[in-house]
Amino acid sequence: MEEHIEFPGRKGTYILPRKSHRFFDKSKLGRFEVIRPISVKPTKAVVDVDGTLSHERDLWMDWEFEIFTQACRESGIAVEMPELKKAALDIFERTMGFISASQFYEIAGYITRKGGATINPLEYYQKYRQSMQGKVEERRSQYGYLGLQVAGGRQLLEKLNKKFHGEVYIASGTDRDGVIDSLRFLQLDKCISLDNVVGASLQNPDQCAKAQLARELDGKGDLLWVGDSPLDVYYGWLHGVALGRCAANTSEIGRQYFTEKKMRRLLINGGANIITENFVNYANLIDIATSQGHARGY
Repeated sequence: MEEHIEFPGRKGTYILPRKSHRFFDKSKLGRFEVIRPISVKPTKAVVDVDGTLSHERDLWMDWEFEIFTQACRESGIAVEMPELKKAALDIFERTMGFISASQFYEIAGYITRKGGATINPLEYYQKYRQSMQGKVEERRSQYGYLGLQVAGGRQLLEKLNKKFHGEVYIASGTDRDGVIDSLRFLQLDKCISLDNVVGASLQNPDQCAKAQLARELDGKGDLLWVGDSPLDVYYGWLHGVALGRCAANTSEIGRQYFTEKKMRRLLINGGANIITENFVNYANLIDIATSQGHARGY
């Protein structure tokens, strides 16, 4: 399972530096905010996919909750729906950005504490993967690849890859085959080397690919880590610069809880230097994130 994470902002506190700066492009579609000053100069980048570059799995909380409900029912515990939703949201908040399998270890622990029969978390993780594949295909048919790209994400990848001379890595909590499939569908596979893609291993699905990559790159230069979860910005805070994409959750179970305000708070407490709603302003974002001290316009 994952290493213990101690985020810069402890649970229940809200860290906000005294000054933050909000910028807008002319069409007001590329809002971003500088939260913490940049004190290092990154030489490599690590980028998340789901929720960062892709909208394909935006409803993952609903899809996981279906399997959670099934696991509880099959384990023999009777839990009222409001209580189960509350437990699921708590798990999602604590494990957001980690490998998907970690959430099924958490629900297995919840079931055990409730007196239910022991379940195999990886069995339900595989059920989730199989169910998710069909749901992703439905969204692809409905929206097409352009409708499922996060605005400016392709340009961000291309510019980062050029700036860092190919040292751009993709790190995801989704299994590696699924990540590569997404990059190809979204037509982002030509923006980076697929040899630099890491994801959850189907042979060892309880090992965190992001933590492993962070260890491999440690000491080889500062990193620019781009993602939409507290875990992603934490690794950026720990190893260089953190650029967080902040957006309200659109799933039925999560939309009232994981609001834009809530996600902003989680990203700031995770260690974000910069928060953006998308990557329309990719050139300015990269300029600020890779310039030590006061970047142009800051």
